[in-house]
Amino acid sequence: PELKELYENVEMRHSLRYLETESVRPQMKMTDI
Repeated sequence: PELKELYENVEMRHSLRYLETESVRPQMKMTDI
């Protein structure tokens, strides 16, 4: 059970990080232009 919990936590972190970079990228593009 603990291992599964850890795995789910890691997956959530990855998705959160992906969302973060996706939301940050457009702003960087706008400042770039």
